[in-house]
Amino acid sequence: MKVKLLSVPPNASVSLDGKEQGRTNKKLELKPGAYSVTLRSGEKERTFKIGVKAGASNKWCYDFSGDQVHNSSCPVP
Repeated sequence: MKVKLLSVPPNASVSLDGKEQGRTNKKLELKPGAYSVTLRSGEKERTFKIGVKAGASNKWCYDFSGDQVHNSSCPVP
């Protein structure tokens, strides 16, 4: 399944289940299942769970300024 991990601000480092994956906006190919995502931007680090599902958008955005996960594209300010 195609997965997209985004962040506000962009260019946060991405770890998936403890393994470095690059930086947001990151596109990954993952099997359906549950994963732990850690994003780091500056000194801020946030970890959240995602569930990759067939037929779903499989897109998440972490908004560091609002301290929340969006199960879609990033909100427009």
